[in-house]
Amino acid sequence: MTALEPVPPPAVFDVVERWNPRAARRLARGDGAVRLFVAGPPVPFTHELRRDLDAAGGRGVEVVDTAGRADVVVMALDGGSPLGREELSILDAAAPAPADVVFVLTRTEVHANWRDVAERDRALLAGHDARFEQVELHPLSTDSAVERVLAAVLACLPGSVDDVVDATRAAIERAARHVRADTDAAALRDERRGLVAGRGTGRSEHATALRSRVQIAKVRLLHDVGARARTLAATARAEIDGADRAELAGFPKRWNELVRDATVDVDAAATAGLAELGVTAAGSGRPPTEAEPPEPRHRGVEDKLTIAVGASAGFGLGRLAVSPLSLVPVLDLATMPVALALGASAAWWISRARGHLADRAHLRQWVGDSSAHARSEWEQAVLARLLEAEATLAGRVTNAAREQASSVSARVAEIDAELRRLESVRAGKLAACERDLHTLAAG
Repeated sequence: MTALEPVPPPAVFDVVERWNPRAARRLARGDGAVRLFVAGPPVPFTHELRRDLDAAGGRGVEVVDTAGRADVVVMALDGGSPLGREELSILDAAAPAPADVVFVLTRTEVHANWRDVAERDRALLAGHDARFEQVELHPLSTDSAVERVLAAVLACLPGSVDDVVDATRAAIERAARHVRADTDAAALRDERRGLVAGRGTGRSEHATALRSRVQIAKVRLLHDVGARARTLAATARAEIDGADRAELAGFPKRWNELVRDATVDVDAAATAGLAELGVTAAGSGRPPTEAEPPEPRHRGVEDKLTIAVGASAGFGLGRLAVSPLSLVPVLDLATMPVALALGASAAWWISRARGHLADRAHLRQWVGDSSAHARSEWEQAVLARLLEAEATLAGRVTNAAREQASSVSARVAEIDAELRRLESVRAGKLAACERDLHTLAAG
């Protein structure tokens, strides 16, 4: 191997030293020797490869024991399985950018799927570092390892100072393209656009969902109130139908007891419904309004007609009952008082029965009006609690939206600051790349 041309001008050499320190050291040595460092997890193979390459030292190859002294790093990968975190960690430690790396795939003679492994390794290396986007993996078998490695190493090394400068220029241009792409800044801009676009949508969506939930609860609770009112009225009518006159007289008090019990049930149902919304809205705490006793039943023409009809029917029944006595002339006059007494008794009974039935009908009508009043009070109480619950939930939505907006604003401010910093760094890096490219061109 021939020695390289003389060291380039100091300004050009400084650029090469910054971007390709290994090539710069080789230029400074000027002896053309190649220093190799073999790395990789296949320990037995790397040991054998170091030994075989060291034996080839007469061809201008020197195997060194530290990566920092090497001109080229030979990275050995297993041909049987794709590389993983261990291999990438070894690669980063042994060959930091912009070191020259030759990748070899070991034991390809025993792994039939080594081509699939090589494709997978290329994709992983390209994603790991942009300088490996066009990387080549050299398949090796144990009987051809040394010659293939030497050929690959010599192919990647520059043959002259101009080659070193060209390789450095390519590295600078590749770095400039990467800086212009600025994937970190692009990701931050995408995040910022998403945050700004979604800043106000969350609140409206939550408000719509809240109204929907409250309306569903309202329909369900009002339906429960209606069902409870119907049950209360049916229970009251059943008790009225079986009540005697004394029980009918005391039924308004019994009605108020039934309303109080039903109010407790309605309040409990409302509490359970609001708990499903995630809020607790207490009731007014006031007992239900007690219904006023019904007005006395008005005794009209029907009652008088009932008395007349009862007396007539009773007198007729009395005459029928004492008709056998009328056959005796002496007893004929005595039948009149008996018939009248029987007629009066029948009239009294019919009138009383008619009054009992009329009292029941009067109370049933009163119960209908009172149940409608109780239902109205229950609905008002339920709606008041729903309004209170909706206000509480709306406050939560507003607070959450305010906190989210504050969080989004803070994050947007952080992104803007980071974008400004990245833009400053990007501008500095691009300026450095342009300056170094101008230096190489001038040199």
